[in-house]
Amino acid sequence: MLGWHGYPPTEASVTEFASSVGITLNMNGLEPMTNSTEDIEASERARQFQLGLYGHPIYTQSGDYPAVVRQQVDGNSEAEGRPRSRLPTFTQEEVEYIRGSADFFSINHYSTTFVTPGITGDSPSKKRDMAVITTSGEHLPWGFRSQLNWIANEYPGYPIIITENGLYNSGGRNDTDRIEYFNGYLGAVLEAINIDGVPIIGYTAYGLMDNLEFNSGFTLKSGLYEVDFSSPNRTRTPKASAFFMAEVFSSKQLPS
Repeated sequence: MLGWHGYPPTEASVTEFASSVGITLNMNGLEPMTNSTEDIEASERARQFQLGLYGHPIYTQSGDYPAVVRQQVDGNSEAEGRPRSRLPTFTQEEVEYIRGSADFFSINHYSTTFVTPGITGDSPSKKRDMAVITTSGEHLPWGFRSQLNWIANEYPGYPIIITENGLYNSGGRNDTDRIEYFNGYLGAVLEAINIDGVPIIGYTAYGLMDNLEFNSGFTLKSGLYEVDFSSPNRTRTPKASAFFMAEVFSSKQLPS
């Protein structure tokens, strides 16, 4: 566990955290393709559709869905000739019941994409409502740092736990690409903590061992340990990245 603002958590803080409740949300970095106003607005709209749709009702003072999500879905619903919006409406009682119902914020993150305005996807669909075009994901540690800062600014007052962060590849024990990934991304996390003041209290590498992935079966590997799926014992062998992460955890620092 990386310490909040760079300091290890105390026994009392760990005990208090054990009785806390939160939610994990998925969002890769979503950066504007250029510094144009249109791309910056598209990037923010993508963040609100991908993460704010679920986080805004819980973690903001106003509660409810993000305003830009409401605007987009309401407008498209009207254009489709519907008698009401496809986006449900919270009652004030529901807003107050949901708002502030978590003690911490958890995030899964793997890569960063770049965003520009554009219409894609079926009608109706969340993708079409979002009205953006995104590039393929890239491994950019600075994109993770940017995302962590966005979360801290959007939902102030909540400690952040990184529940998934890691690299998928085609396999192999000499996984120097995974070592490079973790070195860069953990560096970005430390910069977010120590330079930006983002209240990160925990980090979990994904994953401990190769496993079954929903969309890819056994073809993509994400583990620190290689699993021999042809063996009846499912033999597990540490990869180079396992030794790297063990050194990071024991020394509590990244290689210079």
